[in-house]
Amino acid sequence: MLRNNFTHFFEKMSTKTTEARYIDYCLSRVSLTTSEFDCRRTSDPHMIITELIKLSSPRHMDKESYTCLLMKTLYDFEHNNNIIVNSANVSLITAYALLMLVKQLEDEHYLNINRLWAETLNINLKYFNRLEILFLIKAEFTMPTLEEAIQFKEDWQFLEYLSKRLDTQPNKKIKIS
Repeated sequence: MLRNNFTHFFEKMSTKTTEARYIDYCLSRVSLTTSEFDCRRTSDPHMIITELIKLSSPRHMDKESYTCLLMKTLYDFEHNNNIIVNSANVSLITAYALLMLVKQLEDEHYLNINRLWAETLNINLKYFNRLEILFLIKAEFTMPTLEEAIQFKEDWQFLEYLSKRLDTQPNKKIKIS
């Protein structure tokens, strides 16, 4: 049953980019526990990514590279902290992961980036700064390399492919060597 739901989810998302499908996968998960990053109102993380990248005017990387790094950063954050990225927290965790990437990768990010992002997200600046520190501590102040992110994206695409194959041919055994 779980495999069928997983495959159905990927079939529904097949027209989107891999990064967008990963974010949608996180959005599809129901929150079973709470975290500091839960939001009362849900925002579309895809819109957040688009708006914040536009606001940041990245010079060194294109949006696709940022979203690939973002996808791997979300995965690492989740697996290193036992915080499931889900419908309740994906918007804020996405914003903080992207903020960390922009500050790390862009030489000339503007001085008031936190104020502008907090306003864009409609969050009190002190609260925004406190959650940024918490995110950085939980992320252990590390981010993946672009190579690690690209490898993760390829692995995720392979997982999508396998889930589709398993659903269409459930009786066929797949040998992985």
